[in-house]
Amino acid sequence: MPQPDKKTRRDARANRDAILAVARDEFSAHGFDVSMDKVAKAAGVGSGTLYRHFPNREALFGAVLEGCAPQVEQEGRRLARIDDAAQAVREWLRIIVRWSRSFEGASAPMNEAIATGEGPLAATCADLLGTLERLLGAAQASGVINAEISARDLYSAVLGIAWAGEDDDAVERLLRMLEVGWRCA
Repeated sequence: MPQPDKKTRRDARANRDAILAVARDEFSAHGFDVSMDKVAKAAGVGSGTLYRHFPNREALFGAVLEGCAPQVEQEGRRLARIDDAAQAVREWLRIIVRWSRSFEGASAPMNEAIATGEGPLAATCADLLGTLERLLGAAQASGVINAEISARDLYSAVLGIAWAGEDDDAVERLLRMLEVGWRCA
């Protein structure tokens, strides 16, 4: 079978990049239930091109999240270096909440990805959870967070907060309530 020439690969890459740029904006503006056809049209490609790159909405959303991952990973590394382990956990939870709230309707598929370990969101969500496990482990080792608290429980709780929080004040209240529950007695 003949190999695609460089121009074809370059065009395919440009199409993919255009789709992702539009999708990021559409997911941010309209949430997880954005129309795939609308994304294709706004990106200037046909539906077939969109589905060739991303077979479903979850795959498209997963690729959008992967594009944000380097910035989020950098934040995780920064938090791992701060002295106050509980503060590092607090900040990481706020990052997860802020990230999932920026894409309305994303909390449920992100939680599903962690629960099943499958699908296009699984790797990115596993990275978020892995960072939380490291930060939580440090806080538990220093005695500031109850050792019975699991990273998966906290992850699910903050996704619930992101989903339930009507505004920033409500999110902050819910996060403070969560913190009261994780403290060592």
